[in-house]
Amino acid sequence: MSLTSSGNHVGRFMSSSQFNPRMVLYQIVAIQSVFYISWITVGVAISVFIGTSFSLSSFFMSQDLTNGSGRILFFSFLFACMSVAYWLPRIIERTRKCLDFIVTMLVVHVVLCWIVGGFPSFYNWLIYIGGGILGTLLGEYLCMREESKEIRLGATKEEREMITEEQGQIE
Repeated sequence: MSLTSSGNHVGRFMSSSQFNPRMVLYQIVAIQSVFYISWITVGVAISVFIGTSFSLSSFFMSQDLTNGSGRILFFSFLFACMSVAYWLPRIIERTRKCLDFIVTMLVVHVVLCWIVGGFPSFYNWLIYIGGGILGTLLGEYLCMREESKEIRLGATKEEREMITEEQGQIE
């Protein structure tokens, strides 16, 4: 493991003294992008398949969940939260940061909803909380799996045996 001149570890696991606000901002933008791209793509695909239509602004307005477009938005929102959870280990790489980024993603979404279509309704809040819980738990699980993978420091056992055999043939 290499060290910087200040003695901090460089690599995947940063110490608190290496806080990089620009990187955090890029990560937030990446998470928001994954969220909206997956949500809108799935919502539009389902609506085209079923034959209903709705505008882009309907993603930011309170919806009645009893009609077709409300259900489409509900299920596509849950899918978007799961797709964000899938990308969390690749974007933020830390289990303990999953909740922070999911909450930030939902707060940004609520602010955008408030600007476009008014303050979200009670049922929208329940959907946001449920999606946040789903995304956080799934994201933390996937990040923990990624963090607990074996760290390779050199050649595998098979590679070492092959090298030893090759050296034996040369002598």
